[in-house]
Amino acid sequence: HHLNVNRDGLVDSIDLQQVQASGGPCVGCIEDIDLSGEVDLTDIQMVVNNCPDCSLIDCNDNGVPDNVDLDTCDGSFWCSDCNGNNFLDACDIDFGLAEDCNSNQVPDGCDIASDPTQDCDGNGVLDSCQATDDCDGSGLPDSCDIASDPELDCNGNGQIDSCEILDDGGLDSDGSGVLDECECLADVNDDCSVGVDDLLLVISGWGSSKDELADINSDGSVGVDDLLLIMASWGLCAECL
Repeated sequence: HHLNVNRDGLVDSIDLQQVQASGGPCVGCIEDIDLSGEVDLTDIQMVVNNCPDCSLIDCNDNGVPDNVDLDTCDGSFWCSDCNGNNFLDACDIDFGLAEDCNSNQVPDGCDIASDPTQDCDGNGVLDSCQATDDCDGSGLPDSCDIASDPELDCNGNGQIDSCEILDDGGLDSDGSGVLDECECLADVNDDCSVGVDDLLLVISGWGSSKDELADINSDGSVGVDDLLLIMASWGLCAECL
């Protein structure tokens, strides 16, 4: 696409303002100069590089050209350029050219650059903005909690065990706080697998209120629920793999 986006015959500050105001996904629009499918910093930079009067741009409407704001900035937000792209951070955010998911008036990329621990999984999104992935309320995405302490996810399914139990108490039938499949409660004979021998022990203790081993779910008697746990846990115990 042509750098003179308004087609007035000149590449000037008016073109730059039009491109800046169109920041974001924009398939097929004239402001998407590099045809990338979105109007971004590359498009803006292409205009700036060919724009004699772009030094007069005042994107934050403070009455001072942006280049003067940048040259005289005292570190305040209104004149900062933390990502070094020669555009005011405030304008990057306002025009949708930089994310500010925590609304602290600093582009998220700069927050992460200054403190990488704010993006523990390295996905470019601040951890604090991924609250839907923080089931235990730790302030970190669950994937990071698990990475730092794999025991939080004993069955390796990518979910924190305590959250699974909270959602479905039946996954921890004995109330131990550990998923039944990780405790392998159905391994009645303690041979690291659930199989025929365990099934026979449950059958032999059927109806008993004294056979604590065969009473897998600890409900006071050996019965159907214990048999179902045997079937559901059939095979090698995860804790022995």
